[in-house]
Amino acid sequence: MRPFKLSADCVPEVKDDGFEYNQSLYPLDEKDHIWWLPPKELAYQFWKDYFAFCADAGISFAKIDDQSFSSFLAGVEGAEEAFALWDGMTRAADDVFGVGRLFIAWPIWAEYHAVLRAFFPGPVLLSDKAGEHDLRVIHKLIAKTTTGRYELVKSHQPAEPLSSRIWEPSLDSGIGPAIKAGSYFPAAHSSSLVMWSSRDGAASPSTDVLLPSDFLDLLGAHILESTKYALWFSEMQKMITFPDTSGLRPAIPLAEITLQPEGHEIIVVAPFHKVGDIEIAPLGLPNKYTGLAAIADTKVGDEALDLSILFEGKLGFIVTDSSRIKVSVNCQQVAFSSTVLSPSATPVVVDLINHYTLDLNIGLLITVTAVDCGLDWNQTELPGRNNWLAISSGHNVSHYRSVGSYINIPDDEVFRQGRPRPAPVTERLWAYFETTTVDKLINRPTP
Repeated sequence: MRPFKLSADCVPEVKDDGFEYNQSLYPLDEKDHIWWLPPKELAYQFWKDYFAFCADAGISFAKIDDQSFSSFLAGVEGAEEAFALWDGMTRAADDVFGVGRLFIAWPIWAEYHAVLRAFFPGPVLLSDKAGEHDLRVIHKLIAKTTTGRYELVKSHQPAEPLSSRIWEPSLDSGIGPAIKAGSYFPAAHSSSLVMWSSRDGAASPSTDVLLPSDFLDLLGAHILESTKYALWFSEMQKMITFPDTSGLRPAIPLAEITLQPEGHEIIVVAPFHKVGDIEIAPLGLPNKYTGLAAIADTKVGDEALDLSILFEGKLGFIVTDSSRIKVSVNCQQVAFSSTVLSPSATPVVVDLINHYTLDLNIGLLITVTAVDCGLDWNQTELPGRNNWLAISSGHNVSHYRSVGSYINIPDDEVFRQGRPRPAPVTERLWAYFETTTVDKLINRPTP
């Protein structure tokens, strides 16, 4: 052991808030503020010996957040010692007790800490009193597997701070930025950006302006070139799109987010996969903190998107046209619900409860298929419109506007022939093309 000087100046405003109490039960002169500590090169061995002694006595874990209260160590030498103590303590605790993190799900800061634990790959320990739980928080951490067991739904890679935001004053007083970190989910080809509001000890809200450069930083080497991304704001239930990187202007704001004290937001950043002429962005289980972790595999085909899912729950997608997809679970078609956010973005939810698979190593196989993209058309002569081709608005007429002139006509003027219009269709409009464009339309690849 060797002596290290302490200084209240290392922690602003602490002199009026118990510096003497932290060091002793009775007043001491400044010159007596000394701690005897192991030198930095022996810090790890010191903690390992201590934790091994605890383990031999029957202790199975250690809560380590305040055991190395070393902020008062003075000078450069003190700062080096503080780092060595903290690093040695965490490594020794992991070596002796195993990697794990503890939090309390009731009554304060519960969800704030639960989100942090969900984005940590190790075990999670719950320190609630018996019968005192916030079940809403706990249920967003766990889900039932296809074997019938409840397990944690969590990231296998720790959340890392955005490199461009790491020095932001996220703990200062007043309105300012939140803490931000991200985690990549390889099987989903997607990432999550997590934001925590903890300014001034949760006394003030946080406000952030998110830029394209933030999401380029988040995706890093994993970004899919020439691919559009969906940005799903889990708490706000809102979505915006992030265009492909060609011609991107990194400084143009994408969104402004204000979080209340102790609040958080999880932004799922998922690529749109091209399936036929539909685009689909899988969100995993949106009602879990790390819902992307439920995706075990993603396969994209010409007409179908296959996902292997590890947990039961509500599986979410963003699709460009929900009227033209069908969803199957383990090869059996199932119903889904949808809510229109915009003309080109519809969240789709599939309830996976009780859809078990025979191969428990794979989990649930979800297939999203694009419905037949063929054209409904006739060449019935309409008054004043001889030799025109009719195409139903249920087939996204906008895709065909570049190949001929078109006009919209009330539905009662149309003599319906051929296959019925796909349902549901919100606008009862038809588009008409001169028959000189028929060859172009029929021979044109499916849009």
